[in-house]
Amino acid sequence: MLDELDAAYAKARLLLEPGEDDLPEGVKTTIKFCIEHHTWYLLSRNAPVTSCRDAASRRRRLGYVGIPLSDELRSYLAEFRDGDGAKKYVVLHCRGHQSFDFEKLFASSVVQGRSLKKAELTEMANSNFGYGLINPFTSVEILGDSNEVLQIFDETTVTNPGETSTMMTNAGDRTWGIEFEPKEFVEKLGLDLIGLADIATVSDPLHSAPKFGILTGNAPESGMLLWKRVNSVWRSKQGDLYKGDISNPSVQVSSAPMMGWTMELQERSHLIRERVLSEVRQFRKAEVDKVLIACNTTQFFESDIRQELDGSGVEFYSIPDAVKLWTDSNSDKRIFAAGIGQVTSDAKWSAFRFMHSQENIVFPNDKQTDRLIDLAYDVKEGGVTPRTYQKFRSLIRTSNCDVFLLLLTELSMIFDVYSKRSFNGIDIVDAVDLYAESSLK
Repeated sequence: MLDELDAAYAKARLLLEPGEDDLPEGVKTTIKFCIEHHTWYLLSRNAPVTSCRDAASRRRRLGYVGIPLSDELRSYLAEFRDGDGAKKYVVLHCRGHQSFDFEKLFASSVVQGRSLKKAELTEMANSNFGYGLINPFTSVEILGDSNEVLQIFDETTVTNPGETSTMMTNAGDRTWGIEFEPKEFVEKLGLDLIGLADIATVSDPLHSAPKFGILTGNAPESGMLLWKRVNSVWRSKQGDLYKGDISNPSVQVSSAPMMGWTMELQERSHLIRERVLSEVRQFRKAEVDKVLIACNTTQFFESDIRQELDGSGVEFYSIPDAVKLWTDSNSDKRIFAAGIGQVTSDAKWSAFRFMHSQENIVFPNDKQTDRLIDLAYDVKEGGVTPRTYQKFRSLIRTSNCDVFLLLLTELSMIFDVYSKRSFNGIDIVDAVDLYAESSLK
């Protein structure tokens, strides 16, 4: 093990800055602990920090500066007296966006009736252990020479994967950070030295991305497009907090060929309903946070979908809700509703019937509807081509409105390739954009 430890020290010294002679003792202790217990770790450097919030904004991980506060480990040192009056220590750990809940702590079995109080760090006279320096690695050696040390982790440090399934904390020095896997740490040390319990409550909300379930298939590419737009909206909303791949929402996509049946919704609704609900049940089992359907006609089953998800905590977001919010705020404009009959008609098969009560909305005539249906099938069969784009532009020319609202996913696919926002003085608005925005409000 000495050779492995020497190699680990040598690797860590590559992080030394000009003027630094050797590794701080706290960093050496941290490395030694990880080597002895065969736990994975990764060291990094940061500006001097003390608080969790300050540390999270300065940690380096995966090439970025700054991690979510929930991925920074918060630690607290408590003490108690055993039956003989000897002082013993307990080190508590939770996520940085949480605070310790001592009522929960005292009620947990891991405390075993001990009367805990905050430890006085000033009594220890150890420069490697103080405010902003408590961590799971140095605590054992600094406190354990004459005391059995128990460490208690809040359950969410193990069960919540965060951005990467790892967390960070100080590595025994305020300018050194360490990334580690809490689950591995707990498993390697075992429950004799580590306790898991519900000991914390949220004091700052998590800024992690929601988990989406997207149902697609009419056309399959419409789901791919919606997924892309969701990521784009999320990236924009995160701003400086966005750290590339690891910051993106988790997305489960189901592309069901039977979704093509919805082009003839009225004739095939009895076949489609149960298949759609079956897909929704799978999303529910997968414990997604939000369900989206990349199809305008399938929104007809909104009430059935909401009933299926009732009580599960999973939210269904509908395109009609997003569109209505937008049309209500644009009542001064003439809007052409570019969709097929199942969407734009006033019949019961449309989830967009509310538009018929808005005088500024213009609907396709029979000829325009036939052209929209033909264009949809052209895109389904041959993809987006210059020919389908010319047909798209021709439809816009005949709309005679201020805004051409895309309510047909095949039109959205053309617009994604030829993304000119206006044509012949007519603005183009895509319901897929409105949908993605609404799902992340």
